[in-house]
Amino acid sequence: MDELLRRFVQRRRVSAVTAALVPAEGPVEEHVVGVRRRGSRDPALVSDRWHIGSCTKTSTAALWGRLVELGHAEWDMPLGQALADLDGDMHPDWTGQTVDSVFWCRAGFKANLSPDQMKQAWDDSRPLADQRTDAARQALGDPPDRPGEVSYSNLGLIVVGAAIDRLAGATFEQALDTHVLAPLGIESAGFGPPGEIWGHPARFRFGDFGLLAGPPADPSDPFSDNPAVFSAAGTMHITMADWAKFVRVFMVGGSNLLRDSTVDHLLQTPHGGEYGMAMGWLRTRTLPGAAYVMQGSNTMWSTAALIDSDRRHAVLVACNDGRNRVLNGTARLAARLLTDSGGTRQ
Repeated sequence: MDELLRRFVQRRRVSAVTAALVPAEGPVEEHVVGVRRRGSRDPALVSDRWHIGSCTKTSTAALWGRLVELGHAEWDMPLGQALADLDGDMHPDWTGQTVDSVFWCRAGFKANLSPDQMKQAWDDSRPLADQRTDAARQALGDPPDRPGEVSYSNLGLIVVGAAIDRLAGATFEQALDTHVLAPLGIESAGFGPPGEIWGHPARFRFGDFGLLAGPPADPSDPFSDNPAVFSAAGTMHITMADWAKFVRVFMVGGSNLLRDSTVDHLLQTPHGGEYGMAMGWLRTRTLPGAAYVMQGSNTMWSTAALIDSDRRHAVLVACNDGRNRVLNGTARLAARLLTDSGGTRQ
């Protein structure tokens, strides 16, 4: 595996990449190649934490599933019920939209906060629960945009975080630790850029497209990640070993954190579809060996996680570079490693 990772570093011109082969049971195989930031001689280590971006959404979904099991939430829970105190502020067209439809990216939320809201969020030092409430109130005050159609949304997960603040009797971050991370023995997870490894944005960015390798992003700079209010949508950092513990929740025989029926619901695509967006995961047939995939990027990091159709083999890949070609490359690298490790797809 080290040779594949070395070729990835050279061809993609990144400073470091790491990968983990995760069987449902047994030891996890971890590898890392490269240095912690471009221009540094400090080697990246298997014990380092990596920013996983939107792969965070699967942990938010797992938390929602656990809250359903505990009786604090429900499948297909209407947004007006999950955010009862904001019901009077909701546009009437949100009637009928549920938390499930938010995870499926079919509720009609815009992709992100507006540019002005983003600027304000980076400067906002209020408690995150208050910030999520304001974001939810503003989002729900406007009518949904093409509900029922798939439209990927970080904003929708911020709204789910606001619902969890209300239903869990604790903040989203506290509830995630209490009900998901701590029971799995995960201690390295946190939010925002990790301190030891630095992310790298593209040198030039045109909308969603990044071009050429850029300089390292100092994690003390608030712009080195999305605003903190995005925590439920995509700002988690974690070691590969701990990420493997979490991904095993979705693998057969990998964990007893959630009931089998809960995991099945989280992996189910809407309306009985064979492929499409599930709750944090994408059911796919486009990557060799993979049946379920999630990817994440805050434009400075790139990650991919793949599980085979038997749900007995998974591969995790993370890289501290957020260019589009790197993000696409992490998925292809993960697929190669999954196929080589014996992963199967129907």
